[in-house]
Amino acid sequence: FVAKAGGHAVFQTIPTRERVVFQLGCSSATDALRAAEVVARDVVAVDVNMGCNKHAAVSCGMGAALGCNPAAAADIIKTLARNIPCAITAKIRLQDSPSRTLDLVRALEF
Repeated sequence: FVAKAGGHAVFQTIPTRERVVFQLGCSSATDALRAAEVVARDVVAVDVNMGCNKHAAVSCGMGAALGCNPAAAADIIKTLARNIPCAITAKIRLQDSPSRTLDLVRALEF
């Protein structure tokens, strides 16, 4: 699989999908679903990056910013789980307390 944008490959993978996990950054369930639909048949899992603390990601509501918005994070994961035929995972950061971390993890359960 190769998706091209403006003449450049934006995603390219090996012929076998059994070892490919696609990680994406997003701030909404709609954007996550649109991106995952492009690659879902060519990967074994889609991982949502909820751990990136880079300014470019956090300032757009992506990455670690989702840890402060469990409702949006849960909406992303649950939308993907309902609509994408492969495994869905999330990479998160530990929150400022164990109880907040557990609250986030529980919100992401589906």
